[in-house]
Amino acid sequence: MKLRVLLGLSLIVLLSVSLNTLTVGDEAEDGIDFKKILCPISKKPVDKSAKLEHDGADVYFCCQNCPKAFAKNTDKFLARANHQKVATKQVKQVKCPKSKGPIKESTALEVAGVDVLFCCNNCRGWAKKLSADDQFAKLFGADIFGKAFKNVE
Repeated sequence: MKLRVLLGLSLIVLLSVSLNTLTVGDEAEDGIDFKKILCPISKKPVDKSAKLEHDGADVYFCCQNCPKAFAKNTDKFLARANHQKVATKQVKQVKCPKSKGPIKESTALEVAGVDVLFCCNNCRGWAKKLSADDQFAKLFGADIFGKAFKNVE
């Protein structure tokens, strides 16, 4: 009788651990928690099935209407889309977005969940003083993004 109870409890624990592992695997893909990735249009959490390819990387949206809005006015939403590409690890930073010089780990500045690196603390200080909207525009905008970030291959 004790053996049956022990086997039953062991089975329950095993199933519980298995189901918990499946849940964690669904939430995080390649270390990316898609529940924290935001649509560049609405700023709501994304639906991984609502996406489009832009400059060699996927951009994710909250619904099927947002890709249409992005395509109609890409420039308006580009900085947030570029930020998302970095957050989803499809793009990596290779240069300082201010000076275009070599980057140092010790200069990291978190911008909406993404660490942006700089060549020095002066450049970091410049970025830190910017408003949130200006940080997106100046650090992930079209004029700097292709110079400081590269697609991961």
